[in-house]
Amino acid sequence: MKNLFAILILFSVFQMSCDSTKKASGNDQANCPSIQLLENNKFNQLSSDNYSLETVRQEGKEIKIDVTTTSKIISSNIYWNGAIMKSYPPKTNVKIVVKTDGIPASETLNQTLCFDMNALKKSSDKIELYFLDDEETIMLEL
Repeated sequence: MKNLFAILILFSVFQMSCDSTKKASGNDQANCPSIQLLENNKFNQLSSDNYSLETVRQEGKEIKIDVTTTSKIISSNIYWNGAIMKSYPPKTNVKIVVKTDGIPASETLNQTLCFDMNALKKSSDKIELYFLDDEETIMLEL
């Protein structure tokens, strides 16, 4: 009975440490929310406030995009029209739309945008994204 009690205590301590680890990693994600890829047939007509795309990288099913702006970002999204070019690897065009508060900052601001790319999974295991307006590409492993 004492062994069972000791095992339950150890299990409880282990469970609490796992929960605190999950909460700590969750706090990092609060700065970089995942946003679903949105289909928009008129994405060429979308306008964005000024930003500079610095780097694009894949982390799991998400892409992380480092941008710089001169004002605080209040919203961001990524759009595509649903068209996937029949090539190998398949390719699609995407557009990032960033909206800022318009208040000039005293220094350049760096921020990481995060987008969930699961909407592209139905097309292929790999797909090349071409970022309109930024002339950047990234190969995604889905």
